[in-house]
Amino acid sequence: MLSITNTSVRTKKVIIADNPFGATSAVYLWDPMFKVMKQNDIQLIAPGHRIPREITSRFGVSYLLNQDILQDGRMRVVVKDVRAEEDEDVLRYVEPEQLSLY
Repeated sequence: MLSITNTSVRTKKVIIADNPFGATSAVYLWDPMFKVMKQNDIQLIAPGHRIPREITSRFGVSYLLNQDILQDGRMRVVVKDVRAEEDEDVLRYVEPEQLSLY
């Protein structure tokens, strides 16, 4: 459905990005991108490590992966889903401001 001729039908899209928050985790940079994705029905799948709470709270569902080592030495991947408890429209972010050094 990504290339459909009927303009009255809204299409859904998925972007898979490997650790997009590693170098650019500032909320003020991602806020406009999240708005564009929401307006265009784009789902972002973004695996990463130590993603700040300000970013993870923008997702409806986050999956945390962990590893358990069993008694026989085998490893098991444990998946835990975390659902946003706050309404994203109510969250308040502090806009960055430039500081000067004296």
